[in-house]
Amino acid sequence: QTLPGGSFLPMAERFGMMPQIDRTIILNTLNLATTAAAKEAHFSINLSSSSTNDPAFIRWLEQTLKQFPGASNRISLEINEGDMVQGKESIRPLADRLDEIGSSLSLDHFGVGFSSFGSLTDLRARYVKIDRSHIQEIHLQKESRFFVHSLADIAHGLGIEVIAEGIENQQQIDTLKELPIDALQGYFIAKPQPAEVALKQQESLES
Repeated sequence: QTLPGGSFLPMAERFGMMPQIDRTIILNTLNLATTAAAKEAHFSINLSSSSTNDPAFIRWLEQTLKQFPGASNRISLEINEGDMVQGKESIRPLADRLDEIGSSLSLDHFGVGFSSFGSLTDLRARYVKIDRSHIQEIHLQKESRFFVHSLADIAHGLGIEVIAEGIENQQQIDTLKELPIDALQGYFIAKPQPAEVALKQQESLES
């Protein structure tokens, strides 16, 4: 049975099990990425703050990614903007090691605070996801459009792609088409589904 993350992740975090869950997800993704159906697919994996602050997990991550040279460059690990600020002493070295391997770190829920803007260059993020709080009423609020446009300009100036998350209606899409956004994510675009199903759908579209 497939369960939403919100039903068990808080408990896993409470009992210190997130690094174990992250390891399982990363291994499953790397194995999937080596299959014929996913030979060109790119994958993004959310990392918990417990994992990014765990030296044993970081060592395991580096060793594991090196074992999948054909897939590691198609893996991007996402961290929350807040985790970047709180754990910058461990995350910046991690970003350097991932860059050497060919993988990368990316920022999720970006734009909630401004404290991490100065760290974007050091992090060498592949992309940032603009937090849904700035997207929810972007078709109604001029201030939100100005903020997203400015944020995207800064990110692009650093060679970082920009994704708007939390897309829930066509009005948001129509508005974002007029802004320098590279991609969209949200239930209105596609609902969560198993990776194998998404790969089959992509294969059908390409054929």
